[in-house]
Amino acid sequence: MINEIIDKLIEYIKVNKGKVVGGFIGFLLSILVLTIGFWKSSFIISCTWIGCFLGKKSYSREDIKEIFNRLTSLVRRN
Repeated sequence: MINEIIDKLIEYIKVNKGKVVGGFIGFLLSILVLTIGFWKSSFIISCTWIGCFLGKKSYSREDIKEIFNRLTSLVRRN
């Protein structure tokens, strides 16, 4: 009985991987917002996204300086 339920659950996860991952991420984000607040959660998520973006690319020193200059110019405009 339990094995059948587990097998069906695993099959559902395989078929609907995007829905399951999205639901899990949404659940984690909601817990994060409820425990530490919206702005702190936003900051953590933003830093994580920037870190993933920079980690995914291989940059030279000039590329990193250019990205930093773009980010600081956006801050200066506001």
